[in-house]
Amino acid sequence: MIGGKVALVTGATSGVGRSTAAVFAGQGARVVATGRREELGKALEAEVRDAGGELTFVRADVSRVADCEASVAATVEAHGRIDIVVNAAGVECEITDFHACSEDEWDRVMDTNLKGTAFCCRYAIPHMLEQGEGVLLNIASINAIEALAHMAPYNVSKAGVVQLTRTIAVEYLLQGIRANTVVLGGAEGGTASRTQDGLARYMRGPDFVRTVAEPDALAKLMIQSSDEVGGVLALLCSDEARLLTGATIALDRGMTAGFTTSMVTHMTVAELWK
Repeated sequence: MIGGKVALVTGATSGVGRSTAAVFAGQGARVVATGRREELGKALEAEVRDAGGELTFVRADVSRVADCEASVAATVEAHGRIDIVVNAAGVECEITDFHACSEDEWDRVMDTNLKGTAFCCRYAIPHMLEQGEGVLLNIASINAIEALAHMAPYNVSKAGVVQLTRTIAVEYLLQGIRANTVVLGGAEGGTASRTQDGLARYMRGPDFVRTVAEPDALAKLMIQSSDEVGGVLALLCSDEARLLTGATIALDRGMTAGFTTSMVTHMTVAELWK
């Protein structure tokens, strides 16, 4: 599928980014994985190499444009090209009323989720133009489609990722560069559980602790396997998906298709919503 390709994966120290980097290497890709937490990144590097894969960890914070440029440069320097960029790095936002959101919080979320994604793409594109091909896969969220209250910076940042990706797909279609967005509804080990904790505390008070040892069926449905997500991302980056560009692909258990609205509507009219 992606054997022999060179891939840069951001946000690779946890969650979907980590699983994606490992899955790509397991399928024979040469991976450069980036993240802020060097100890976790080096552990991933050792794990993949012990399994026979090829992965190099480079410490980077995508909220810094210089780090975006350096990550791409390190990939090209190590492997001579860059075939795939998966922008999985992201941060959750503080759960708060919009009128209480500070400028610093707004900038923190935008700098990682939107600007980081944009500039990793921006620095990869010249190399892909020279090659005549390349794949950019950007990770968004159901928040890009469905507005969750009290999460304005995150919602806007992920909506921006969708439109950025569509713009790149249109602009570089004739140059052989593909760009797609994946809308995630939550994956294990990433920001999803922290966001859920924050939403629960907003609703129930700052001392509330969710019971996660035995989540109910609906809670389990909302959190997807990061390894399975990584496998789908590998497929989307493969030559078998070469016809796919400019797409917004939902991996969200039907949430943006209307599952949540349908459930609330049915429960409300049946007087089960108490």
